[in-house]
Amino acid sequence: MTELAHLAGKVALVTGGASGIGLGMASAFAAAGMTLVLADIDEGQLATAAEGLRAGGARVITARLDVRDRAAWAELVARIDAELGGVWLLCNNAGVSAFDKLAEMPAQAWDWLLGINLGGVFNGVHAVVPGMIARGTGHVVNTGSLGGLAVVPGTPIGAYYVAKAGVIALSEKLREEVADHGVGVSVLCPGPVESRLQATSAGTRPGSPDEREPNDYRAGEQGVLSARAVGDLVVRGVLENSPYILPHPQARPMVERRFAALLAAFDGAAARTQS
Repeated sequence: MTELAHLAGKVALVTGGASGIGLGMASAFAAAGMTLVLADIDEGQLATAAEGLRAGGARVITARLDVRDRAAWAELVARIDAELGGVWLLCNNAGVSAFDKLAEMPAQAWDWLLGINLGGVFNGVHAVVPGMIARGTGHVVNTGSLGGLAVVPGTPIGAYYVAKAGVIALSEKLREEVADHGVGVSVLCPGPVESRLQATSAGTRPGSPDEREPNDYRAGEQGVLSARAVGDLVVRGVLENSPYILPHPQARPMVERRFAALLAAFDGAAARTQS
């Protein structure tokens, strides 16, 4: 696509970039000619991901980053500003999950999950977006989830849904706030995508361990997209400055049911106030 020339040479910073959706996005950005900064807490996986991308001709810089660490964010952004001229595309993608009913979830695990999945997005925005505003150009992609738009029944990952709903609201408001400064914002809301999310989460969760076996999605399973396919959709979403990037159109009925219930509640409230 000729529009890819718009991205060539620009710097993309991807958190959680060592695997899954993060690596899929990085691969798509590399194909568009972008310079990559991959950040992740897993240094071994990060080195493997960078090696594979460099073998394909990409320019890649790596950084170990715990997205909860604001000082580390500031240090990384200062490095990128000095060496590469600043971040043009920020992908706040790092995330974890946990199998807990909300009323039974240990507080330590709640703080860990919200600190990474929602707090980490805020930290990325806080560290990077002021520079974008100052330069008058840039784009932010925050990874939400279909579960942030409509809770999937029967899945014990309530805290994950809470965090992703927050990411969606943050993205919508941020888009409004930076629109006049030449900065775009998109929120990515995928369903099942090949990843290492559960395995990584099980290995980093504090306190009481998650006793369930990691059950990550694999491309080729029904309804599961490859991470690279999602990355290609993100490239298109960035080029079009789409507010929402929705890789799973088959999930539309689930979201429609939620909003139909909301509209029905409004109708009921209106009828009561008029009676």
